[in-house]
Amino acid sequence: MASVDPAAFPTPAGRLRLRELGIRPGAQVRVIRSTPFGGRVITLATRRIALDPHTCAAIAVEQGR
Repeated sequence: MASVDPAAFPTPAGRLRLRELGIRPGAQVRVIRSTPFGGRVITLATRRIALDPHTCAAIAVEQGR
């Protein structure tokens, strides 16, 4: 489990897109799958969200337990 680092959010447009997906600073996420071209599938609460590599690179996480 990891927590999204608020200091690493991208541009205002990027922050808006992440908020639309429910990914907010401090959100508890878990990477459940890596895709062949650098994307990730994460879980956030009970939802699964697929992220492209560019979006993944813009999000920093703090490692949890």
